[in-house]
Amino acid sequence: MNEKKNISVIIPHWNTPKLLQRCLDSIPMLDDIEVIVVDDNSTNIDKDNFPGIGRKNTKVVFSEKSITAGGARNIGLDNAVGKWIIFADADDFFHDNFYKIVSQFFDKDFDVVNFALNSVHSDTLQPAERVPKIVEQLTKASEGDEIAKEYIRYKFLYPSCKLIRRSLVYTNNIRFDEVPASNDVMFTMKVATSTEKISYNPEVIYCLTYREDSLVRSNSYKNLKSRLSVAINQYNHLKKFGKENYTQSILSHWWKLRKVGYSKLFVNIPYMVVNYKPKALYNDLKFAIVHRIKNSLTK
Repeated sequence: MNEKKNISVIIPHWNTPKLLQRCLDSIPMLDDIEVIVVDDNSTNIDKDNFPGIGRKNTKVVFSEKSITAGGARNIGLDNAVGKWIIFADADDFFHDNFYKIVSQFFDKDFDVVNFALNSVHSDTLQPAERVPKIVEQLTKASEGDEIAKEYIRYKFLYPSCKLIRRSLVYTNNIRFDEVPASNDVMFTMKVATSTEKISYNPEVIYCLTYREDSLVRSNSYKNLKSRLSVAINQYNHLKKFGKENYTQSILSHWWKLRKVGYSKLFVNIPYMVVNYKPKALYNDLKFAIVHRIKNSLTK
């Protein structure tokens, strides 16, 4: 594989080979694009006929043990040679204008370029509502709105819509959390706080799909606890920069633990108090109450 690549596309995969093929089909086979697929120990797959095998400028790595999506992305980072990195989930896909849009930034003096995405239901391709107001916020940010810039920088958590300079990731030793869920949050936060050279582009390059059996829909205890832990880590990281108000709602993640039993709520209270300070808990609760009241008044 020619090592002079402008962009490396990294795709973690687990048990969705047909959707992976759809994702691969959305990526142009050009000399300056490399694709790295990392399979996270899928079951019942044909490695000889696996999507990406034999595809131009595509490397497929099979893990013989379960490493999580974060671990698969880290292996992708270890193998990437492109000047820029962008990520995709195997069940999503890029739009036709993807390369034309991102290639305009290959020689720009940015470290991160944010783009927009839309969402559809994976089986029907009918519109879904998973990414509200992203285009609106990116448009405002591109016009210089400082509030919108900070919203995108600290709240827009999808690495699939960010063109990231590879040297930024390596110089700052930024990696994905190898956790059951929310592996991309801290990676995105560390990227956001490692540079001021950020660009905002409201053009849509990526399609996020909605599946009932996807990881984001899973409410197992290990996934709910993982999201809670990551949200607390996000708070503690952003607090160093005075941006903790952009943290996901810790209480919301804690409250979701009731879905696997109210006992889990009480078991995790000491964990919350130790790792997420009482004052922050109070502010989070106050915000949740005010938000709920505002919503009820507008209905």
